[in-house]
Amino acid sequence: MTSPTPEGDQMARDTAETSPPLFAGSDPLFIDFGCGTGNSIRFAEGIMGGPGVGLDISTDRVAAAVERGYEVAVGDLLTFEGRSVATASFAIDLFPELETRRAWETALVTMLRAARDFVFIQHLCFDSAEALLARGQTSAAHAAKPVLLRPRAIDYLHFVQQHRAGLNIVGFAAFGIGEATGTPSAFEGITGTLLDSAAPAFRSVRIIIARKQVSRFRAALQRAGSGQLLLYWEQPA
Repeated sequence: MTSPTPEGDQMARDTAETSPPLFAGSDPLFIDFGCGTGNSIRFAEGIMGGPGVGLDISTDRVAAAVERGYEVAVGDLLTFEGRSVATASFAIDLFPELETRRAWETALVTMLRAARDFVFIQHLCFDSAEALLARGQTSAAHAAKPVLLRPRAIDYLHFVQQHRAGLNIVGFAAFGIGEATGTPSAFEGITGTLLDSAAPAFRSVRIIIARKQVSRFRAALQRAGSGQLLLYWEQPA
């Protein structure tokens, strides 16, 4: 039996980085983290125009997704080690369930490494809290289980600012989607400089972060951009 060469060792490491055993042999358009029973995979398919794979920590939800014909596996976004697994990585309504800021940052890094082109994140728009409060309303969804973390659009921009060199980030966009549903607040009549009753109160925020090439970022916006543009940055030429 021949001994492994340094070149062979490097090839094995490269293969391990780009094709994890979890989805070995697949070349999916996207990987959906927190795929649940498959509804978010179906949503991602509509955006990407083709099939992808999913990952979820719940064996029951994964089993249900498999029954619906999706290619999914049991796994955790926070410990996923795959690199360049798919064109895009998705997380729909997942990030508010993360328990800490550190977990949120880890999840973002993992998703960016898993995607060749871009990351797509969508969840409740917590930026709408002040606008609703100025109208004498609050959003029950913002305080309902399983919401543990409330990342805002500016938090994602700060992340990009901090990690753009190390993760080769070239573009960022945040969109407000839909209209938040408010209920009467205990603070009716509250005023303050943070509150603007004329400001839009969006139901969801959609985040797109792209790597490596600005052309990929612009293509991602054409494919997945929707709603009201809230924040935008791309790497200067």
